[in-house]
Amino acid sequence: MRIIIVAPDVTDTGLAASFRISVIIESLLREGHSILLFTSTLPVKKELTSNSSLEVVHVVNNRQANFFNKGFSKLFGIPDPMVFWALKVFLRILNNRRQLKEIDFCLLSSPPHSLHIIGLLCKRILGIPFFSDFRDDWMGSHRLNHLTKLHKYFSALVEKKVINEALAVFCAIPVVAKDFSQKFKENSDKIFVFTNGFKASFREKLLMGNYGESYSARTIVYCGGGYKGFVTKKINKLASEIQALGLSSYWQIVTAGPNIEVFPENRKVWKHYGLVSPERVEELMVKASVHLSLLPEEDLIDSRVIPLKMYSQVATKGSIIFIGNRGVTNEVFNNQPGVFFLTINEWNELMPFIVKNQNILTAKYERNVDEFDYLNIMSDMIKVIGGYFENSKFLSSKK
Repeated sequence: MRIIIVAPDVTDTGLAASFRISVIIESLLREGHSILLFTSTLPVKKELTSNSSLEVVHVVNNRQANFFNKGFSKLFGIPDPMVFWALKVFLRILNNRRQLKEIDFCLLSSPPHSLHIIGLLCKRILGIPFFSDFRDDWMGSHRLNHLTKLHKYFSALVEKKVINEALAVFCAIPVVAKDFSQKFKENSDKIFVFTNGFKASFREKLLMGNYGESYSARTIVYCGGGYKGFVTKKINKLASEIQALGLSSYWQIVTAGPNIEVFPENRKVWKHYGLVSPERVEELMVKASVHLSLLPEEDLIDSRVIPLKMYSQVATKGSIIFIGNRGVTNEVFNNQPGVFFLTINEWNELMPFIVKNQNILTAKYERNVDEFDYLNIMSDMIKVIGGYFENSKFLSSKK
């Protein structure tokens, strides 16, 4: 099959946005499909571009720097300025008329904003069907603000049109898929959950006894973003408490990620590696005694967010402390052994919790994590896509 994929970021950043779509592309290439990728960020991951069945088309996205686009969007209620990049991409697709007859379908992957208008245009103007990988919520997300009622109206309109006309819609969060199924009952049979996960290669590395960073003490590991100073504040407090309790020879902290600062007085017990490659993150995580996973205070009760690193953390044998308001993370990982949940209000009790439960937290846990293996998840997604391909009258008529 010949496939058009549109995704803004397929770089090697380790972020959820690039991680998810890169695994989708990798899985489709492994199945022998040919892909024409439209993206706005370079370079695309080397392990993907080394495959001759992937052709990359770079379309510059200057929406962040273009004040006209931003102003126009605000004035006329356009929910997301990405619509301007989406239109540029569609024009590039249109200019590839020679290749269009070979295209079986489009797959659009990004949170459900204006990017998915490309699918509507491809279907209506070019007769090319599409799948939408919505990933997360849009209308119900507290992290995205609609400036006016007009913006919200058009957002809802785009969402409805996409769900009505896509062959299928994929969600990364179970509760979002459930909401869509209830909200759009007539289309509930084409809404699917394919969560994020960890790479099969990471699971293979875990079986290697000599793989990963070795630590001289019990180690608390956090790998992720700084959340605008939130992580700096909280982990510096944790490091200070380790020293104040005289536990610096027993416990150490290791972190990696952007926008995190170690205060000078805490460098004895805290090693920060900054922004490193995804491979280096894996090395730091493998032999952690305790994984720290968190969501910041602004995440509401019943949060619909799952930290991406949680999937890799459960693949290891270390314990996991998740700190955040109760939400979908608790629901998805609640039955996994060695995963402990604290609320936002219990940040100040983190070190006492660790001291009180040292024996439990430093135990090794065997977890059945097949459901979080991205290879299994993507295999199921490809089966769904294949089912639509076989049953679609349009696609069968092209053969």
